[in-house]
Amino acid sequence: MTAEPSSNLVPPFTRGTAEQKVRKAEDGWNSRDSQPVALAYTPDSHWRNRSEFLSGRDQIIAFLTRKWQRELEYRLLKELWAFDGAKIAVRFAYEWHDESGHWFRSYGNENWHFDLSGIMTHRHASINDLPLQQSERLFHWPLGRVPWITRASVIWDSEAVRLKDGLYMSGEVVRFRGILVRLHDLQTASGQEPHGECCTDHQWTQINLCRPTHEPHRLKFGGTTLLPTQNRPSPVL
Repeated sequence: MTAEPSSNLVPPFTRGTAEQKVRKAEDGWNSRDSQPVALAYTPDSHWRNRSEFLSGRDQIIAFLTRKWQRELEYRLLKELWAFDGAKIAVRFAYEWHDESGHWFRSYGNENWHFDLSGIMTHRHASINDLPLQQSERLFHWPLGRVPWITRASVIWDSEAVRLKDGLYMSGEVVRFRGILVRLHDLQTASGQEPHGECCTDHQWTQINLCRPTHEPHRLKFGGTTLLPTQNRPSPVL
């Protein structure tokens, strides 16, 4: 999320502009850079984060700095839940570990309110932490922005699949043309199409990741075609 939103990312929000706001916020927080992130909020922005109350950018910067000093290897997914006028509701999950190496997945909900220029005036966040074993982690992408797979050109490996945009492990969560996907079935015999799972109706459903030849911006799934802009709740969150 940036301090100067594009002119079309202002209230009243459409589904498309609300989705873009959520993606920008996700990208910003995954940067773990407190000062640029704080510019997405008005100078007098009011927050409730868990049981902590903040007012103004200075307090927000101090809070975010402490947060990312404590929450190490932070990886975040956000999802649009609802929108109306100048308000957006989001749910999210992020994984992190503390200084002792104990891992957690934190689940939360946020309520956002924006001014007429698209800068956030209020943020209310409720969050719960779930302790994890290392083997239970789901988010393994390199620190930073959630990977977007744009082309499923595949080279198989025994434990991983190398798509054109990088190397991904079995069970990893990525976005394929904007749709949340979890990769699996990576032991498939050479020559067979890669598979994954797509979020739809709170469930993971197997998909074929072959590159469409005549529909370059769509994803074939379960005999139907999904558009990247469709809002499909994720069971990860």
